[in-house]
Amino acid sequence: MDEGPGLEAAVRRHLARVEEQLAAVTARRDRLVRILGALGDDAGSSTNQLIETIEVMTSVPGMSQTVFPCITFRDAHASIDWLERVLGAERLAVFEDGDGRVNHAEVQIGESVVMAGDERAGSRATPPGASAGAAR
Repeated sequence: MDEGPGLEAAVRRHLARVEEQLAAVTARRDRLVRILGALGDDAGSSTNQLIETIEVMTSVPGMSQTVFPCITFRDAHASIDWLERVLGAERLAVFEDGDGRVNHAEVQIGESVVMAGDERAGSRATPPGASAGAAR
């Protein structure tokens, strides 16, 4: 697979976003620890404030995914291996046909799930770089 010059930049952008999220979560945690330390044993009068603070500070904004991209590959097994090796993807599920070709796979990259599978004869879904209808 061609990694291309844009891959490194894309990975660096993704890592920068992850670092920002980690910094925000760490700041919330540190603030919560300071609040708990300041309360000490006399938490009775501040219980509601503490509960509200905990709820706000422990709700990490998720990257709720509403679109699930699907990629058709010429060799889904090799492509998924590459995604794991290069992007740190996690193979969630792989369903094969009787010939060992991937009918459907789910791969998690960061917080997002990507669906994948092998190209199929007669399908309009084509792998990257192929022209429509080129499936075997």
